[in-house]
Amino acid sequence: MIDWTDVLDIGLPEIDRQHRKLISLSNSLIQAMTIGKGKDVLSEFFEELKAYTVYHFNDEEKYMQDIGYPEFEQHRKAHGELIQQVDDFRTELMADNVTPDQALDFINGWIINHIMNMDSQIGIFAKNK
Repeated sequence: MIDWTDVLDIGLPEIDRQHRKLISLSNSLIQAMTIGKGKDVLSEFFEELKAYTVYHFNDEEKYMQDIGYPEFEQHRKAHGELIQQVDDFRTELMADNVTPDQALDFINGWIINHIMNMDSQIGIFAKNK
């Protein structure tokens, strides 16, 4: 499971709340995989995670535009790439080619690294603006 820590806070309450929700949804997917839930349940969890991810990315992109974030285009491109990776991951998941540990590694790389490496910069920019 992925634990939320203060290091993941970027200092923007709404975005931080959405990040916590993404981690919670990710943990639900990993837990379902760990206890051997069927593909239909995994697909449902995954679709909820993807839908919330798209919602979050749209909201985050609107915020970046509103504050004039200078790295907006690069960040939006990274979001598009992440959505493609999520789609590819779903294909592998539904083909039973993914273990719970691999799912945890993927989600850690996808969510945690993105928050710490890219989203944190939005918080820094907003604070200094």
